[in-house]
Amino acid sequence: MLERQLRIKQRDDNTSVQVNSFGTLIHGMFEHAYRTLRDDSKKDPVTFNTMAKELIDDPVKFDSFTDQCLKQSVSIRASYGSVDKDGNPKDKVFEMDTCSKLKR
Repeated sequence: MLERQLRIKQRDDNTSVQVNSFGTLIHGMFEHAYRTLRDDSKKDPVTFNTMAKELIDDPVKFDSFTDQCLKQSVSIRASYGSVDKDGNPKDKVFEMDTCSKLKR
């Protein structure tokens, strides 16, 4: 799932991440995706399903949406002030953080 759906591949630069960190990241991404679709569809199941299918069928929209979910999941777990509003690191401490490694 990591490689095929989320396009997360093992790195060659000795970046070590705990296995449960991937679970936390993926859970956060799914939670953000669900809440976004739920809110944007105004909690209508038919609209929700239509929106989800459109995302799955359009690789550009899918990539953009998953990137948004990733950044949201990373930024909510970061220390306050360590990332900008898009989830990008602002300081060196965050660069050493697990979330930063997961984002890369």
